[in-house]
Order: sequence, then C-alpha cells, then structure tokens
Amino acid sequence: MNTTVVPPEKVLLPPLHVKLGLMKQFIKSLPEDGECFKYLCSKFPKLSEAKLKDGAVTGQDVRKLLSDSLFSETMGGNEKEAWLLLRM
Repeated sequence: MNTTVVPPEKVLLPPLHVKLGLMKQFIKSLPEDGECFKYLCSKFPKLSEAKLKDGAVTGQDVRKLLSDSLFSETMGGNEKEAWLLLRM
C-alpha cells in the first residue's frame, strides 16, 4: 500500500489551474465586437473565433496574456477592473 507524503485534503490546486478557469470565464464575458476580443483574435491567430468565444485557452496562452501590457490597454472600465483582479 502506498502512502502519500501530504494528506489529500491539504493539497492546494495549482494557481495556473485556477487561472485557466477564471480566464475562460473572462474571455466568454467579453463582447465579440469589442477591442479586447479583437486583440485576442490578433494575438492568437491559430485559434478560431469560435474557440476564443468558448474561452478555449491553454496555460501557455494565459501566461502570454498575463505578461502582455498591451492587452489591458484595449479594455474598458469593467473589463479592466476584472482583469486587474484576475492578475492578482
């Protein structure tokens, strides 16, 4: 029988896993005709618009967006507030 070093109830979710879910919800909430969504389409040209509408991003895509300062400049008031909270 194998024993674990850390009890399973004390294991925390990896931060990127949580960020992926939040990022998916954030992208789904963006208006399709907004500057922010258009920027995402230009940032990830290999992803179809349908996949972006569905929020289908990978961990690598999330890292790129978190380090991209131009992305936050394309946002309006509420979008920017949500983005700043997501980046924490």
